[in-house]
Amino acid sequence: FSYQSGLRTEYVDINSELKTTNENFTQNYFSVYPSLFLMQKLNKNNEINLNYSRRVNRPRSRQLNPFGDSSDPYNIRKGNPNLSPEYVNAIEAGYSRYIKRSLLNATIYYRYVTDVIEHVNYVDSQGVSTISYRNIGSRESYGGEVTYSGQIYKWWSLNAGFNFYQLSYSSGESAELSNAGFSWNFKASNNFRINSSLTAQLSGRYDAARITSQGSMEARYAIDAGIKKDFLNKKASLNLRVRDIFNTRKFAYESFGANYSQFTERLPSTRVVQLNFTDKFGKMSSDKRGRRDSPEGGDDMGDFEI
Repeated sequence: FSYQSGLRTEYVDINSELKTTNENFTQNYFSVYPSLFLMQKLNKNNEINLNYSRRVNRPRSRQLNPFGDSSDPYNIRKGNPNLSPEYVNAIEAGYSRYIKRSLLNATIYYRYVTDVIEHVNYVDSQGVSTISYRNIGSRESYGGEVTYSGQIYKWWSLNAGFNFYQLSYSSGESAELSNAGFSWNFKASNNFRINSSLTAQLSGRYDAARITSQGSMEARYAIDAGIKKDFLNKKASLNLRVRDIFNTRKFAYESFGANYSQFTERLPSTRVVQLNFTDKFGKMSSDKRGRRDSPEGGDDMGDFEI
Protein backbone atom coordinates (compact mmCIF):
# COMPACT_ATOMS: atom_id res chain seq x y z
CA PHE A 1 0.00 0.00 0.00
CA SER A 2 1.26 3.47 -0.84
CA TYR A 3 -0.12 6.98 -0.73
CA GLN A 4 0.75 10.51 -1.72
CA SER A 5 -0.89 13.72 -0.57
CA GLY A 6 -0.28 17.36 -1.36
CA LEU A 7 -1.52 20.87 -0.87
CA ARG A 8 -0.79 23.82 -3.15
CA THR A 9 -1.91 27.40 -2.63
CA GLU A 10 -1.66 30.42 -4.88
CA TYR A 11 -2.50 34.08 -5.06
CA VAL A 12 -3.13 35.49 -8.53
CA ASP A 13 -3.12 39.20 -9.43
CA ILE A 14 -3.93 40.06 -13.05
CA ASN A 15 -3.84 43.49 -14.69
CA SER A 16 -4.54 43.98 -18.39
CA GLU A 17 -5.19 46.91 -20.69
CA LEU A 18 -6.99 47.22 -24.02
CA LYS A 19 -4.96 49.89 -25.82
CA THR A 20 -7.61 50.74 -28.42
CA THR A 21 -10.15 51.87 -25.80
CA ASN A 22 -7.86 52.62 -22.82
CA GLU A 23 -9.86 50.12 -20.73
CA ASN A 24 -8.16 48.45 -17.75
CA PHE A 25 -9.17 45.08 -16.29
CA THR A 26 -8.05 43.70 -12.93
CA GLN A 27 -8.67 40.40 -11.22
CA ASN A 28 -7.19 38.75 -8.15
CA TYR A 29 -8.01 35.59 -6.24
CA PHE A 30 -6.61 33.14 -3.70
CA SER A 31 -7.02 29.37 -4.25
CA VAL A 32 -6.17 26.11 -2.50
CA TYR A 33 -5.56 22.82 -4.35
CA PRO A 34 -5.47 19.62 -2.25
CA SER A 35 -4.71 16.17 -3.68
CA LEU A 36 -4.68 12.58 -2.39
CA PHE A 37 -3.55 9.43 -4.22
CA LEU A 38 -4.00 5.92 -2.74
CA MET A 39 -2.65 2.72 -4.33
CA GLN A 40 -2.92 -0.92 -3.22
CA LYS A 41 -0.91 -3.66 -4.91
CA LEU A 42 -2.93 -6.87 -5.03
CA ASN A 43 -0.01 -8.93 -6.38
CA LYS A 44 2.87 -8.58 -8.81
CA ASN A 45 0.66 -7.80 -11.81
CA ASN A 46 -2.46 -6.19 -10.35
CA GLU A 47 -3.16 -2.97 -8.44
CA ILE A 48 -6.04 -0.67 -7.60
CA ASN A 49 -6.03 3.06 -6.87
CA LEU A 50 -8.28 5.85 -5.63
CA ASN A 51 -7.48 9.52 -6.30
CA TYR A 52 -8.86 12.97 -5.54
CA SER A 53 -7.56 16.31 -6.78
CA ARG A 54 -8.67 19.90 -7.22
CA ARG A 55 -7.33 21.69 -10.30
CA VAL A 56 -7.72 24.97 -12.13
CA ASN A 57 -8.30 25.75 -15.82
CA ARG A 58 -7.47 29.35 -16.61
CA PRO A 59 -9.03 31.19 -19.57
CA ARG A 60 -6.91 31.41 -22.69
CA SER A 61 -5.77 34.66 -24.22
CA ARG A 62 -8.29 34.58 -27.08
CA GLN A 63 -11.08 33.91 -24.58
CA LEU A 64 -10.06 37.06 -22.70
CA ASN A 65 -9.37 39.41 -25.60
CA PRO A 66 -12.36 41.79 -25.91
CA PHE A 67 -11.22 43.07 -29.31
CA GLY A 68 -13.81 41.29 -31.46
CA ASP A 69 -13.75 39.78 -34.94
CA SER A 70 -16.46 41.58 -36.92
CA SER A 71 -15.36 40.59 -40.45
CA ASP A 72 -18.86 39.11 -40.80
CA PRO A 73 -21.28 41.81 -39.57
CA TYR A 74 -23.94 39.21 -38.80
CA ASN A 75 -21.63 36.91 -36.80
CA ILE A 76 -19.43 38.74 -34.30
CA ARG A 77 -16.94 36.91 -32.09
CA LYS A 78 -15.11 38.38 -29.12
CA GLY A 79 -13.55 37.46 -25.77
CA ASN A 80 -14.44 38.48 -22.23
CA PRO A 81 -11.68 40.05 -20.07
CA ASN A 82 -13.75 39.50 -16.90
CA LEU A 83 -13.64 35.71 -17.12
CA SER A 84 -12.76 33.82 -13.95
CA PRO A 85 -10.91 30.49 -14.00
CA GLU A 86 -12.88 27.28 -13.71
CA TYR A 87 -12.17 24.81 -10.90
CA VAL A 88 -12.23 21.03 -11.29
CA ASN A 89 -12.89 18.60 -8.44
CA ALA A 90 -12.03 15.11 -9.68
CA ILE A 91 -12.42 11.65 -8.13
CA GLU A 92 -11.06 8.56 -9.91
CA ALA A 93 -10.97 4.86 -9.06
CA GLY A 94 -8.88 2.57 -11.21
CA TYR A 95 -7.64 -0.96 -11.78
CA SER A 96 -4.33 -1.76 -13.53
CA ARG A 97 -3.07 -5.08 -14.84
CA TYR A 98 0.43 -5.67 -16.18
CA ILE A 99 0.59 -8.34 -18.89
CA LYS A 100 4.13 -9.11 -20.06
CA ARG A 101 5.14 -5.94 -21.93
CA SER A 102 1.68 -4.37 -21.78
CA LEU A 103 -0.46 -2.38 -19.37
CA LEU A 104 -4.26 -2.50 -19.26
CA ASN A 105 -5.97 0.17 -17.19
CA ALA A 106 -9.67 0.67 -16.38
CA THR A 107 -10.92 3.82 -14.63
CA ILE A 108 -14.23 5.20 -13.47
CA TYR A 109 -14.41 8.90 -12.63
CA TYR A 110 -16.54 11.81 -11.52
CA ARG A 111 -15.74 15.46 -12.17
CA TYR A 112 -17.51 18.55 -10.91
CA VAL A 113 -16.49 21.87 -12.46
CA THR A 114 -17.52 25.28 -11.10
CA ASP A 115 -17.44 28.64 -12.91
CA VAL A 116 -17.49 26.76 -16.20
CA ILE A 117 -16.10 28.74 -19.15
CA GLU A 118 -18.37 28.32 -22.19
CA HIS A 119 -18.93 30.20 -25.42
CA VAL A 120 -22.40 31.77 -25.35
CA ASN A 121 -24.36 32.96 -28.37
CA TYR A 122 -26.89 35.82 -28.37
CA VAL A 123 -28.95 36.94 -31.38
CA ASP A 124 -30.53 40.40 -31.33
CA SER A 125 -33.73 41.59 -33.01
CA GLN A 126 -31.75 42.51 -36.15
CA GLY A 127 -30.48 38.95 -36.55
CA VAL A 128 -26.91 39.76 -35.51
CA SER A 129 -25.23 36.86 -33.68
CA THR A 130 -22.64 37.70 -31.01
CA ILE A 131 -20.54 34.87 -29.58
CA SER A 132 -18.46 35.46 -26.47
CA TYR A 133 -17.30 33.55 -23.37
CA ARG A 134 -18.88 33.49 -19.92
CA ASN A 135 -18.71 31.66 -16.61
CA ILE A 136 -22.13 30.03 -16.92
CA GLY A 137 -22.42 27.83 -13.82
CA SER A 138 -21.37 24.21 -13.25
CA ARG A 139 -20.63 21.09 -15.29
CA GLU A 140 -20.75 17.47 -14.13
CA SER A 141 -19.33 14.45 -15.90
CA TYR A 142 -19.00 10.81 -14.98
CA GLY A 143 -17.95 7.81 -16.97
CA GLY A 144 -15.46 5.07 -17.57
CA GLU A 145 -12.25 4.79 -19.56
CA VAL A 146 -10.21 1.78 -20.70
CA THR A 147 -6.66 2.27 -21.97
CA TYR A 148 -4.05 -0.12 -23.33
CA SER A 149 -0.34 0.47 -23.76
CA GLY A 150 2.04 -2.20 -24.92
CA GLN A 151 4.13 -3.93 -27.53
CA ILE A 152 2.13 -6.17 -29.88
CA TYR A 153 5.21 -7.40 -31.73
CA LYS A 154 8.87 -6.44 -31.60
CA TRP A 155 8.24 -3.99 -34.44
CA TRP A 156 4.79 -2.71 -33.38
CA SER A 157 3.70 -0.89 -30.22
CA LEU A 158 0.21 0.47 -29.54
CA ASN A 159 -1.39 3.03 -27.23
CA ALA A 160 -5.20 3.12 -27.33
CA GLY A 161 -8.07 4.33 -25.20
CA PHE A 162 -11.88 4.26 -25.19
CA ASN A 163 -13.89 6.67 -23.05
CA PHE A 164 -17.68 6.75 -22.44
CA TYR A 165 -19.16 9.53 -20.34
CA GLN A 166 -22.23 11.53 -19.37
CA LEU A 167 -22.01 15.31 -19.46
CA SER A 168 -24.40 17.88 -17.98
CA TYR A 169 -24.38 21.68 -17.77
CA SER A 170 -26.35 23.54 -15.12
CA SER A 171 -26.86 27.31 -15.09
CA GLY A 172 -28.88 29.09 -12.44
CA GLU A 173 -29.32 32.19 -14.59
CA SER A 174 -30.92 30.66 -17.71
CA ALA A 175 -32.52 27.37 -18.75
CA GLU A 176 -31.05 27.98 -22.23
CA LEU A 177 -27.59 27.31 -20.81
CA SER A 178 -28.49 23.92 -19.26
CA ASN A 179 -28.10 20.68 -21.18
CA ALA A 180 -27.23 16.99 -20.67
CA GLY A 181 -26.27 13.96 -22.75
CA PHE A 182 -23.96 10.98 -23.26
CA SER A 183 -20.95 10.76 -25.57
CA TRP A 184 -17.76 8.76 -26.20
CA ASN A 185 -14.37 9.00 -27.88
CA PHE A 186 -11.64 6.66 -29.08
CA LYS A 187 -7.99 7.31 -29.85
CA ALA A 188 -5.07 5.14 -30.90
CA SER A 189 -1.41 5.65 -31.72
CA ASN A 190 0.65 3.00 -33.53
CA ASN A 191 4.45 3.01 -33.66
CA PHE A 192 6.25 0.81 -36.18
CA ARG A 193 9.99 0.09 -36.13
CA ILE A 194 10.97 -0.63 -39.73
CA ASN A 195 14.67 -1.05 -38.92
CA SER A 196 17.18 0.21 -36.35
CA SER A 197 17.14 3.76 -37.73
CA LEU A 198 13.71 4.10 -39.37
CA THR A 199 10.37 4.35 -37.53
CA ALA A 200 6.82 5.28 -38.55
CA GLN A 201 3.73 6.38 -36.68
CA LEU A 202 0.02 6.26 -37.49
CA SER A 203 -2.50 7.77 -35.07
CA GLY A 204 -6.16 8.66 -35.10
CA ARG A 205 -8.95 9.99 -32.93
CA TYR A 206 -12.74 9.89 -33.14
CA ASP A 207 -14.97 12.05 -30.95
CA ALA A 208 -18.66 11.24 -31.14
CA ALA A 209 -21.31 13.96 -31.19
CA ARG A 210 -21.73 15.63 -27.82
CA ILE A 211 -23.79 18.33 -26.16
CA THR A 212 -22.73 21.89 -25.43
CA SER A 213 -24.38 24.32 -23.04
CA GLN A 214 -26.58 25.73 -25.86
CA GLY A 215 -26.87 22.85 -28.30
CA SER A 216 -24.71 20.07 -29.70
CA MET A 217 -21.50 19.48 -31.60
CA GLU A 218 -21.18 17.01 -34.46
CA ALA A 219 -18.72 14.10 -34.43
CA ARG A 220 -15.08 14.78 -35.31
CA TYR A 221 -12.28 12.53 -36.48
CA ALA A 222 -8.78 12.83 -37.88
CA ILE A 223 -5.77 10.70 -38.82
CA ASP A 224 -2.10 11.72 -38.53
CA ALA A 225 1.02 9.96 -39.84
CA GLY A 226 4.76 10.39 -39.63
CA ILE A 227 8.10 8.81 -40.43
CA LYS A 228 11.45 9.38 -38.73
CA LYS A 229 14.99 8.59 -39.88
CA ASP A 230 17.93 8.62 -37.42
CA PHE A 231 21.54 9.44 -38.40
CA LEU A 232 24.98 9.54 -36.79
CA ASN A 233 24.25 6.94 -34.09
CA LYS A 234 20.89 8.61 -33.34
CA LYS A 235 22.50 11.98 -32.61
CA ALA A 236 20.55 13.49 -35.51
CA SER A 237 17.17 12.75 -37.05
CA LEU A 238 14.87 13.81 -39.89
CA ASN A 239 11.14 13.69 -39.12
CA LEU A 240 8.34 14.02 -41.69
CA ARG A 241 4.82 14.38 -40.28
CA VAL A 242 1.41 14.90 -41.89
CA ARG A 243 -1.33 16.16 -39.59
CA ASP A 244 -4.99 15.50 -40.47
CA ILE A 245 -4.24 13.56 -43.68
CA PHE A 246 -7.83 13.61 -44.98
CA ASN A 247 -8.59 17.18 -43.85
CA THR A 248 -11.53 16.07 -41.70
CA ARG A 249 -10.85 17.94 -38.45
CA LYS A 250 -13.77 20.34 -38.87
CA PHE A 251 -16.10 22.00 -36.35
CA ALA A 252 -19.85 21.75 -36.87
CA TYR A 253 -22.36 22.59 -34.18
CA GLU A 254 -25.93 23.71 -33.56
CA SER A 255 -27.03 26.24 -30.99
CA PHE A 256 -30.52 27.21 -29.85
CA GLY A 257 -32.04 30.16 -28.02
CA ALA A 258 -35.41 31.74 -27.28
CA ASN A 259 -35.44 33.56 -30.62
CA TYR A 260 -33.09 31.65 -32.92
CA SER A 261 -31.72 28.35 -34.19
CA GLN A 262 -28.27 28.37 -35.76
CA PHE A 263 -26.04 25.84 -37.51
CA THR A 264 -22.33 26.64 -37.94
CA GLU A 265 -19.62 24.73 -39.76
CA ARG A 266 -15.96 25.75 -39.89
CA LEU A 267 -13.13 23.95 -41.65
CA PRO A 268 -9.81 25.49 -40.58
CA SER A 269 -6.57 24.66 -42.38
CA THR A 270 -5.67 21.62 -40.29
CA ARG A 271 -3.91 19.52 -42.93
CA VAL A 272 -0.28 20.38 -42.27
CA VAL A 273 2.98 18.84 -43.51
CA GLN A 274 6.01 19.29 -41.24
CA LEU A 275 9.65 18.39 -41.91
CA ASN A 276 11.94 18.71 -38.88
CA PHE A 277 15.67 18.15 -38.54
CA THR A 278 17.07 17.58 -35.05
CA ASP A 279 20.71 17.56 -34.02
CA LYS A 280 21.54 16.56 -30.41
CA PHE A 281 24.73 17.73 -28.75
CA GLY A 282 25.97 18.10 -25.19
CA LYS A 283 24.13 16.73 -22.16
CA MET A 284 20.37 16.91 -22.28
CA SER A 285 17.70 16.27 -19.65
CA SER A 286 13.95 16.66 -19.80
CA ASP A 287 11.15 17.21 -17.34
CA LYS A 288 8.34 14.94 -18.53
CA ARG A 289 5.43 16.55 -16.85
CA GLY A 290 2.10 16.69 -18.67
CA ARG A 291 -1.64 16.86 -18.29
CA ARG A 292 -4.16 14.23 -19.15
CA ASP A 293 -6.89 14.99 -21.63
CA SER A 294 -10.19 15.98 -20.16
CA PRO A 295 -12.61 13.04 -20.34
CA GLU A 296 -15.30 15.46 -21.47
CA GLY A 297 -13.72 15.39 -24.89
CA GLY A 298 -10.10 16.41 -24.69
CA ASP A 299 -8.15 17.66 -27.68
CA ASP A 300 -9.65 21.11 -27.18
CA MET A 301 -13.12 19.68 -27.57
CA GLY A 302 -14.33 21.83 -24.71
CA ASP A 303 -12.96 24.96 -26.36
CA PHE A 304 -13.33 24.53 -30.10
CA GLU A 305 -12.56 27.30 -32.55
CA ILE A 306 -15.62 29.50 -33.00
